[in-house]
Amino acid sequence: MIGAAIMTTPLRYSPLAALLFTAPLGVTVAIALGIGLYLRAVDARRSRALAAARRDERLELARDLHDFVAHHVTGIVVQAQAARFTAGSGAAHSPEQLDAMLGGIEKAGTEALTSMRRMVGLLRDAQHVDAPDGEARGDGGAATRPVGDLARLRELVDGFTHPPAALTLAPDLGTLPPEVATSAHRVVQEALTNVRKHAADAATVQVTLVRVGHDVEVAVRDDGRGRGRRLPSGGFGLTGLSERVGALGGRLRAGPRPDGGWEVVAVLPVPDGRAAADR
Repeated sequence: MIGAAIMTTPLRYSPLAALLFTAPLGVTVAIALGIGLYLRAVDARRSRALAAARRDERLELARDLHDFVAHHVTGIVVQAQAARFTAGSGAAHSPEQLDAMLGGIEKAGTEALTSMRRMVGLLRDAQHVDAPDGEARGDGGAATRPVGDLARLRELVDGFTHPPAALTLAPDLGTLPPEVATSAHRVVQEALTNVRKHAADAATVQVTLVRVGHDVEVAVRDDGRGRGRRLPSGGFGLTGLSERVGALGGRLRAGPRPDGGWEVVAVLPVPDGRAAADR
C-alpha cells in the first residue's frame, strides 16, 4: 500500500528525489526475483539428488537380485546334473533317493521364485518413492522388509547341504545395523555360491561371524581342493561384493588357506554408537 501510494504521488521534486523514492522498490523486486530463482535451483538440485539416489538404489537391488538368483540357480543346476548322472549310471536306486533329489530341485526353484518376487517388489517400491519426505509408499509389509537380516542367515546356511555348512554366531554380536547385517548376508551367500561352483569335493564349510573390536568379521572357509585356482567371479560376483564391502569402509579378501581349502573373509565396521549400545 505504501509503495503504491508513493508511485502514484506526483513527483514534485528533483530527479534525485525520484530516484530515492523508486530505488527501494527496484531493490525489493530484484531481491524477490533472486529468492525465487534460488528456491527453484534448490528444488531442481533436490530433484536430481532424489533421482540419483533412486538410481543407485535400483543398482544395489540389481546386485541383490543377482546374488539371490545366482545362488539358487547354481544349486538347481548342480542337483539336476547329479540326478541325471544317477539316473544314467545304470545302478539301481530306490524311489526315495530319486524323490529326495527331485525334492531338492523343487525346493531350490521355489526359493529362487520367492527371492525374485521379493526383489521385484523392492524394485517396484524404489520406483514409487514420491512422497516429499522420501518415504516409500505402502504399508511397510514384507515387500519392504530387509532381505539380508541375520535372522535369515541361519536359514541360508542350513539350506546349503552339498557340501554341508555349519554356522557359528558369536554371542556378543548384538543387534547390527541393517546395512552391516545385509552385507554380512551377501558375503555368506556369494561365498557359498563360490563353494558350490568350485569346491563340490569339500567335506565341510564353516561360516562364522565374530566381533573384532568395533568390527564384525564374516568368514566362510571350506576344505575342498577345488577345480583349479578359484578367482573372484566377474560381473556382480565377488567383484561387486568387494565394492559393497568397501562402500561401508570394510575390506574383503578371498584366497587359499595355508592348510588347504579356500576362504572368503570380510571385515565390516560397526558405528561406535550402535556397537557400544549392544555390548
